[in-house]
Amino acid sequence: HLSAFTEAGSWNSDWKVFWKLFVGILFVTLLVFYIHSARSNSEQVSELRLLLVGPTGQGRSSSGNTILGREAFQVDFSLGAVTTECQRGTGTASVTPPSGWPPRRARLHLTVVDTPGITEATRQGRNEPAAECARLAAPGPHALLLVVKLGATFTEEDGEALAGRLRENFGEESLKYTVVLFTGGDLLEGKPVRDLLKDSGPLLQLLGACGGRHHVLDNKRRDDRAQVTELLAKITEMVESNGGKHLAVADRPTAGSGVVFTTLVLVAVGVVFKGIVDDLWSQRPHGGNLE
Repeated sequence: HLSAFTEAGSWNSDWKVFWKLFVGILFVTLLVFYIHSARSNSEQVSELRLLLVGPTGQGRSSSGNTILGREAFQVDFSLGAVTTECQRGTGTASVTPPSGWPPRRARLHLTVVDTPGITEATRQGRNEPAAECARLAAPGPHALLLVVKLGATFTEEDGEALAGRLRENFGEESLKYTVVLFTGGDLLEGKPVRDLLKDSGPLLQLLGACGGRHHVLDNKRRDDRAQVTELLAKITEMVESNGGKHLAVADRPTAGSGVVFTTLVLVAVGVVFKGIVDDLWSQRPHGGNLE
């Protein structure tokens, strides 16, 4: 009887250990899933983080003000660069994406980052647009708005240089997240932008590299919110085509969050298995064998 009792007690003890192991693994799995979901860059976006990039004098700051509907960035009609360091502005806007993402007309929180001229930053050997966007548009921008002024001289070399600098500053995948934003919309006088572009091979090549995504802004008509709503709809459609992901910028300061995530998982695993080992240790035989 004592042997049967001992065997039953051993079976119960083994079952308890197995059950605790199962619960522990389930707990760690759920913890990993929860943290990963919170950190995931494919979340249903209620926020759009936008980077304004491009050469000096194309109207980046004015475009940022038009998108946000207020004077968030300094604008000065001078020959030199007004924006010498990255600046951030925030606001809200409503959008109904053409493809239904987000599923309804949504109120989006906008983060717009105005960067120094990408041409000047690269020429001076600096990588500030990429480094600063990581901090101001963390964990990463949903879209790069490459600002190009209609009517300005634009050569094939200009287009190749811009595409190359986007890749250099923001990674090889950057063009998948880029929308060419044409300023000077008043020059069209109601005509389709394609009529102006059909004789500009270099601009068409740049558009092709960016998947044909483009939009025209008339910064002189800032009260025309329809042009902004249409732009945001195009951006959200692009985000959907990219799987809901933002652009992962290399060497961003927020990369340390990955270390925190790994540490949390390891601590959780350690706590669970320490409890299991303690249980097994406490159940080891003390003294002689029972017969």
